[in-house]
Amino acid sequence: LEVGALLVSIQGYKSGRTFDNPLLGSRTYKECWGVRWNIPVHVLLKRTVYKPILQYYYWRCHRKHQEEEDDTKGTSLPPPTGVVWVASLLTFGASGLLHEY
Repeated sequence: LEVGALLVSIQGYKSGRTFDNPLLGSRTYKECWGVRWNIPVHVLLKRTVYKPILQYYYWRCHRKHQEEEDDTKGTSLPPPTGVVWVASLLTFGASGLLHEY
């Protein structure tokens, strides 16, 4: 038990799981590193880096799409593979900076 987790539990809060049995509970490499390993960092980076990049793309693309065709209101465009790769690379870079410092 870590000191931080002990202090959080004394104050009456529940602390989340940091790891979810990544090595023995995973069936695939992707599940081990992408779902079960270091869950708080995964959630933090997804919330603060990955999703905002995709949201920015949607905002720009949706605005541009509306300007071009006014009668396609309500349609959502899937993100192209390039945007997902860029968001993933920037998230990976942020992870490296976060783990380094």
